[in-house]
Amino acid sequence: TLTNVEELIYNHSLACGRDGAVKQLLGQHDAARACYRSAGLLVETLLMEPKLVDEDKKALESYVQGFAERISELDCIMLNQNRQGSMVASGGSVRRGSSIIPVIGGLSHVPKLPF
Repeated sequence: TLTNVEELIYNHSLACGRDGAVKQLLGQHDAARACYRSAGLLVETLLMEPKLVDEDKKALESYVQGFAERISELDCIMLNQNRQGSMVASGGSVRRGSSIIPVIGGLSHVPKLPF
């Protein structure tokens, strides 16, 4: 039935989000970004359901926003790492460990996801 399909989509989106969080902590930023993107797209699919209750809609919208913020955070981290790599290649100085601060600081601003 449709409800079972929606439940499968919902559960898979949460699993993708959890996988993304683990990959992000392990420094696998490209893989984490792909997981968050999949999770967000799956939740957006659920938002297309016309009979969605307002409370559920608000919760799902907050998940989409949370996944989008984590993707943006990863984009910033990866951009900084690319810049640092360019600086190292060109002989510039780089502060070690400077990319960890956005990860720790950024996570506190993301809406609480259910994992």
